[in-house]
Amino acid sequence: MRPASRRPGSAPPWPSWRVICAGVCGTDRMLAKRPVRPGVILGHEVVCADDSGKVYALNNEIPCGRCRYCREGHASHCLHLLELGVNEDGGFSRELRAPAANLHPIRVRDPRTGILVEPMACALHGAMRLAGLLAGSEAPPKILLLGAGVSGRLLALALRERLPAAELSVHDARTRVPGWAPPMGVVPLGRVPEARFHAVAECSGTGAGIAAAFRAVGRAGTVLLYGTPPADLPLPPTSGELFGRELAVIASRAGCDGPTFTRALALVEAGEEALAPILGRTVGLRELPGELLRGRPLPGTRTLVDPTLP
Repeated sequence: MRPASRRPGSAPPWPSWRVICAGVCGTDRMLAKRPVRPGVILGHEVVCADDSGKVYALNNEIPCGRCRYCREGHASHCLHLLELGVNEDGGFSRELRAPAANLHPIRVRDPRTGILVEPMACALHGAMRLAGLLAGSEAPPKILLLGAGVSGRLLALALRERLPAAELSVHDARTRVPGWAPPMGVVPLGRVPEARFHAVAECSGTGAGIAAAFRAVGRAGTVLLYGTPPADLPLPPTSGELFGRELAVIASRAGCDGPTFTRALALVEAGEEALAPILGRTVGLRELPGELLRGRPLPGTRTLVDPTLP
């Protein structure tokens, strides 16, 4: 693997934007080993600037607007979806080509914060899916988040926005008391109690986390698979257990439709100070291949790529 440069003629004739920085997430690390489209430039959490220096956050999804899923309001499942940094060239480069409609002005003191808009949109999508199932609850729902990393933190913020009365708890096998949790009113748990919660959001994408989620959820409860699991990982409950306990299982992997991205942008702008600790170490394009294939981010942080570094 080598540092990417823009492939001549590889992108549709969209405007060119200067890349300020891009985030490295688990999806990028997975795609570096198993690309959807070999040779594509990765990087989908991107902050760009135009010739005047105005700063934008990138919505990397470009739906066709015509297929069944687009017409039904599920643009992230478009049958002809172009995803910059997945199946079209993305932001791990000095410049990016993208439609102007996919660049959203962002008003923050530190432009790097803009890399969090895309994962915040995904968190909002997950929170909205969960909220739809919990809306009829007579009592404030008890929700457990498994995993206190970047995904868990952003999902907690999204759940606070969608379900302000919910009682949120978090457990992380690596960190007993994540520093971000108490200020958000999220209760850290040292161990995971069984059959206690109306809903459990699994944010680690690990087999152990998924197994713990099914143990922790109560009868008639919901398990949200939010962390990206290995493709061949079997779910632990039997069909009899799902049926007998009347469990609902939902997954969430998308979220960059226009309205959700706009809401995520507002949340990141309003919470810039609280979200600043997520911004981790910075690497250049030369270091990027090693970071993608062998690197591990500091817990609870997002590694950034600065294309101007040597």
